[in-house]
Amino acid sequence: MDEEGVVYKRSKKVGIPFSRAKTDNRENMPYKTYIMMEGKPRNAELIATLRLGALTACGDILDLGDKGIFEVVRVSFVYKWNVTGFVVTGKRLYCKPARRQWAQSIESLQ
Repeated sequence: MDEEGVVYKRSKKVGIPFSRAKTDNRENMPYKTYIMMEGKPRNAELIATLRLGALTACGDILDLGDKGIFEVVRVSFVYKWNVTGFVVTGKRLYCKPARRQWAQSIESLQ
């Protein structure tokens, strides 16, 4: 169920981790990864459940081995109302197939 994926940052910007006031275990939750069909999230198909880094963001390149190389289009969190407030219950990644130039640069690294 939980697979490992490799994330490549597309830009040279480096994120700075920060602490949150609430601890809701969002750092350790797996991402449900969907591939968008026809560019619409409602037509997305679940391809994997992945444990990725907490700083995974839009524009990152995701290498899933045999399944292909994808570009992250949207990162979203799933919330549920608890007595004390909203709590994160899941995370989702919406991807599209990576452009040929990005796929070739990733394959040349391997």
